[in-house]
Amino acid sequence: MSKLSKTVEKQIFVLVGPHNSGKTSTLMEVFNVLNDKYPKGKRNIILPRKLLTETNVKIDIKIEKSYDIRDIRITIEIGENLIGIESCGDPSGYDCLRVALKKYFSPNCNIIFCAARPNDKKINKLINSYSKNITPIEKAIEHNKQLHSKSNLEMAEYLIKAAGL
Repeated sequence: MSKLSKTVEKQIFVLVGPHNSGKTSTLMEVFNVLNDKYPKGKRNIILPRKLLTETNVKIDIKIEKSYDIRDIRITIEIGENLIGIESCGDPSGYDCLRVALKKYFSPNCNIIFCAARPNDKKINKLINSYSKNITPIEKAIEHNKQLHSKSNLEMAEYLIKAAGL
């Protein structure tokens, strides 16, 4: 594995999409692709419990009351980059995202992937308070159920490429 260049400023990639557009599934695919591409990267899977029981990684469980068990919060170290992945970005997930950004991802993560609903001013203000280097990426609903997985994987690969990983 070649050394990745260290990111100078914190980069936040926000997957923006409506309810049930596949934001959480796509961010899980981001982790899966990074996990396969960089098998020696140090992982810290904080949430969800289901993933904790299916993997063989260092575990740190801290569950907030409003957290949806389907959402994920993971960090993975790749070279000099510490990447944070948080899928809780729906309106009811404000507190989860706030905790993730403040406690788990800041100041150590220099690349963050997260989710938000379109035009959610409260979530957007929160994200903007952590970095000015924000890249919103729109996630549309894939109406063909047979293409959900393929669409999510393609979007995950796009996000990873946009982050220079």
